[in-house]
Amino acid sequence: MRLFSFKQISNFERNLIDNLDYKNIILMENAASSISNILIKLLDGDFIEFEPKWLNKELKNRLFESLKVFKKNNELTVLVGAGNNGGDALAVVRKLALKKSYKINLLTFGEGKTDLRIYQERLLKNLNFHNISFLKIDDETIESILNDTKNLSDQIQKAINSPFLIDGITGIGLKNPIDKKLLKRIEFIEKYKENYSFVISIDLPTGCAEISEKVLKTDITLMLQWAKAEFFSSENRKYSLSYKIIDCDMPDPSYFEKEDEKPFQVIKDNDNKKLELIELNDIKRILKKRSFSSHKGDFGRVFVMSSSISTLGAPIIACKSAIKTGAGYVYLCLKKEYESFCKVSMPYIITIPFENNSDLSDFEKILSKSIKEFTDTVLIGCGFGLNNDLFFNILNRIIDKKINILIDGDGLNIIAKEFVKFTKTAENRKARLVFTPHKKEFERLFDSYINFIDENINQNKRMPNNIMEDDYAKEKIDKISFLNKGKLFFNLNLLDGLLMKDYISHFICEEGIFCNNGCFSGFSKAGTGDFIAGVFATLLSNYKIADAAKILLAIQDQLAFDFYNKNIAEESIISEDLIDQLEYSIRSLSD
Repeated sequence: MRLFSFKQISNFERNLIDNLDYKNIILMENAASSISNILIKLLDGDFIEFEPKWLNKELKNRLFESLKVFKKNNELTVLVGAGNNGGDALAVVRKLALKKSYKINLLTFGEGKTDLRIYQERLLKNLNFHNISFLKIDDETIESILNDTKNLSDQIQKAINSPFLIDGITGIGLKNPIDKKLLKRIEFIEKYKENYSFVISIDLPTGCAEISEKVLKTDITLMLQWAKAEFFSSENRKYSLSYKIIDCDMPDPSYFEKEDEKPFQVIKDNDNKKLELIELNDIKRILKKRSFSSHKGDFGRVFVMSSSISTLGAPIIACKSAIKTGAGYVYLCLKKEYESFCKVSMPYIITIPFENNSDLSDFEKILSKSIKEFTDTVLIGCGFGLNNDLFFNILNRIIDKKINILIDGDGLNIIAKEFVKFTKTAENRKARLVFTPHKKEFERLFDSYINFIDENINQNKRMPNNIMEDDYAKEKIDKISFLNKGKLFFNLNLLDGLLMKDYISHFICEEGIFCNNGCFSGFSKAGTGDFIAGVFATLLSNYKIADAAKILLAIQDQLAFDFYNKNIAEESIISEDLIDQLEYSIRSLSD
């Protein structure tokens, strides 16, 4: 599913209105009809599935708890902002009032600032519904209440304690920096709402922007027509338990990107990388079917490098994951004194022993027998230890070969400490190089990267390819998202792929940016990163980088869904459980 930024959607909507004579009111009315229909289903207790599916049980429990309270008096509250998102909320209220006899508290934050917002409120008042209460609260009153210098009125208290809060305060028009008054509104709502209050946001949770200091926590986000890129950022996704893309009968922007159908330029953005949410159904057309006449040499080789006995479990997890994902051969390169243990515990893994940092001749000999370009992947970093000399000795021997090199864990920490040395090593590489940092590892890499750029600027050196000096001004760097930092890092042109691991994962490569639904706490364990690295290493040996990344992201989500279906406690899941489940999850993706 294609994701669009706020800027892209605003450009598209403006072009629909200016070039195709779409009326803004049509967009708003379509959205309100779709939203109101879903709300009526939920309030009637007719649960529908939301994304991600593995959070539906928690969501359903929250919904039914709120419904118990709601059914006592059929009362709900709609929070209305001053812009067009507030206009959407007012239109939703009108459609609800026309179809149902709910008691609706309409709580507005400030006077309307757009023509459509003003029109929707005027129309609603003209209809004179007996079951709608119009309430207002200003920012000065909110400030006083939060500072305990003024009491909350009974009417406002009752409204904010509603079992259902429909959030229509801000949408895609929100820009950084966020107004402090808005932050106070969010603080006010979260402080005074009840624990059982079920929050449903229209289009986006209030406060959602590229970088948000505070976002309203919601149970469901009913996203209008298009998936918003900012919603799926590491900074913002955690504020909404679930989401659903709501069809509002609008044309798809991709239609206008066809060469023969361009009444206007749909995407006007400096960043031409398309951002895509990988869905489980996307993977069937990518996964290769194994022929009955195939042999192990057809499915690539994975070499896992190790050097530390204290963390030997990490490369073992990576090896097991690689073989279960379908690698034809998996080799574990490790110090000679650890070899016998691995031979007994993992007979399906081929060991390559070495005695010291320079003794890598056996590894090089086996690696040189490559059958086909880029069907070998060398994984360095899982429990590797901070053996800088050995790391660069290995890297220097393989960087000019047409193989895949996947660097994880300790390998990334070594690079962060010796970033300049790494840039010189990787500058003329022939290998395809992929990094897989989690958030903390990436922060260390990015700090070293910025220091490297600063040094180039200070010494008036020629900037690396694609690097614009102005992009690295400190005042800009401090205000950009985790993903945008990843894009800047990728611009150094020393990588072919960057997997940014967080509670949702993003992968950056030349073909675009891909992300998954994530949000599965079962991955929050030591060993999960090694499991992911082993799976990815095998995929890189069998697919193009972009396809390998898409499959990896889908496997993570499929595993989450499978564990949810098995009703296994997320806190009990360990890396062996992930390995054991892997064969079933891959089969589910291909069926």
